[in-house]
Amino acid sequence: MEKQSRNKYTEEFKKRTVKYILEQSKSMPEIAGELDISAGLLHNWKQKYRSEIQAEIQTEVQASPDKIRHLEQQLREMEAVNKSKISRMPTYGKNLKS
Repeated sequence: MEKQSRNKYTEEFKKRTVKYILEQSKSMPEIAGELDISAGLLHNWKQKYRSEIQAEIQTEVQASPDKIRHLEQQLREMEAVNKSKISRMPTYGKNLKS
């Protein structure tokens, strides 16, 4: 029987995996099957990184309204520029009678 070597996972991979776990509605065994990693190992990672990842997720959620406001402002500015350009366009055939 051949001895299998242990997989080594980076901290970044572990944290991304925990974030994935927290964002899913799937069970731990389902996710373990998807990733081909034992559910026990995933549970350990979740215990270790949960609070850190939840804080990151919360920060992302809080930043979203600010980003939306910024993007809405950019959209309004672009719409104003486009409206200005359209109003300056020559109107060919406007004086033609049908």
